[in-house]
Amino acid sequence: RQRVTMANMHAIGNQLQIYTNDTAMFPAGSLDMNQVATALIVVSQRLVPAEDAWGTLFDYQSDGLSEYTLESFGRRGVPGANVTPATKNNFDLDIVLSNGIFSAAVE
Repeated sequence: RQRVTMANMHAIGNQLQIYTNDTAMFPAGSLDMNQVATALIVVSQRLVPAEDAWGTLFDYQSDGLSEYTLESFGRRGVPGANVTPATKNNFDLDIVLSNGIFSAAVE
């Protein structure tokens, strides 16, 4: 589930880039991931997952201009410590994608 979640997060990051190329900004604010997915489908014509592989909505934050963060809260579904390569087998830890780069992820 961790790998599927990361693949989905990467796909969302790609769609966010298409969105910002077309609109000159990211979807702004602390939007619910369902709202972000709806905004992305309007521009890219592709459906993106709103939930991680554990069934929890991704957490999306953006300044609306040049930065965004997408986060999966792991198996527990609640915010906590971030996963690192050393803790890759602890599926309770958070996975973080910031501006297209995994800042907390497994190898």
